[in-house]
Amino acid sequence: MSWRLAKRWLSGAALVAASSACGGSTESQAGRADSSAANGGAKGATPSGHAGEGTGDITASDAGTAPNNTAGGGSPAAAPWDPFATLPDALGPVEGPAATVPDSCCSRRGAATRACPPGADVAAWGTIAKAGDTVVLTGTLATVGTSFQVTALAAPSTGPAAVALVESAVAPPVGVADTSPVYRVDAKVTLPALAVSVPMTSNQHQFAASSTGLYFSVDGASFQRVDDSYQNAGFLQGTLPGAGFVFAGSSPGVDDCR
Repeated sequence: MSWRLAKRWLSGAALVAASSACGGSTESQAGRADSSAANGGAKGATPSGHAGEGTGDITASDAGTAPNNTAGGGSPAAAPWDPFATLPDALGPVEGPAATVPDSCCSRRGAATRACPPGADVAAWGTIAKAGDTVVLTGTLATVGTSFQVTALAAPSTGPAAVALVESAVAPPVGVADTSPVYRVDAKVTLPALAVSVPMTSNQHQFAASSTGLYFSVDGASFQRVDDSYQNAGFLQGTLPGAGFVFAGSSPGVDDCR
């Protein structure tokens, strides 16, 4: 299986400009950092100043703010691991009978459209230490108006945990109409249950509550509907058991897409 390299890094609400120390060029709005440069020159290498990969070792200043990244800050060089290094090029299907999706519905499995913008291949970092701590990813086409975010429902059992949120460009699983990119919640330690908010972007002019929901997978091999997911204006909410992949999907009617 082939893997992706990091394309861009986010910290809080803004993209982080790559510094010359990371071998990148500084941009006014969007920073780009090659993951090998950010991680010491080789995929999987441990950045200077951090304990070995797998410890979740990240300081409050690295992540942005303590205990979350809402205010921005941080640096791609401070990332404790590369969340793109284990991002597969393809994801498994949604379990259960496949929905019949009208041809008029846009999809991130096909050509990119404004109504269904593809994932931006960006990551945001944060730290959760107690119940209520939140990590946010925003500043992409898919998160205009509503961010992708997770909130800890309990304290991590191993202490403060670094969390990476990824908006991936991997094609969403088949089985439902995708109404968001696929997002990843990544960590090197076990995370508590997380309340999640996923923005919806599609050319569907209506979303029936009974046919719209979140779909989750621990490893990306197969996706199941999140039992408690529900629609709230232009986004979906629900509870994730911990780290993994999630996206918004629906079973639209024949006349639901423009």
